Amino acid sequence: AGDGQGAWRPVTLADLAGTPDLARRTGPDHALHARGDFNGDGRADDAVIVRAGAADRYGVQVCFAQARGPCRPTIVTSGPAAHIATLGIRAVPRAALAAELRQPRFVARADGLDVFAFEASSTIYTWDGRRMVPRPVAD
Repeated sequence: AGDGQGAWRPVTLADLAGTPDLARRTGPDHALHARGDFNGDGRADDAVIVRAGAADRYGVQVCFAQARGPCRPTIVTSGPAAHIATLGIRAVPRAALAAELRQPRFVARADGLDVFAFEASSTIYTWDGRRMVPRPVAD
């Protein structure tokens, strides 16, 4: 699927070959994929880091599972492809969101999606009932 910026495709380790943060990408998903119930509907959703080659952009795409039919892909954030080498994602379980956001009274509707840069900032996207909302995490 595209949005006028070219076709989005999942980023692979080959796309990141030779980058300094490649060694930090451990585990089976290499911080390029996350699975969680990101909209609170009880179905597992998938998030991936994607790239739009024609526009030299990256994005984080969440594919919301549907009861019937294919998932509904949504780009929740995007930026210049030059930043892709330091970008990672991970699911944050609903029960852990208040602590991760450092907001003890935060009430989570679903799992969160942490979009982070290695050794730098982090933004956790949470579901507000209609869309994913960015919530910057202070260091």
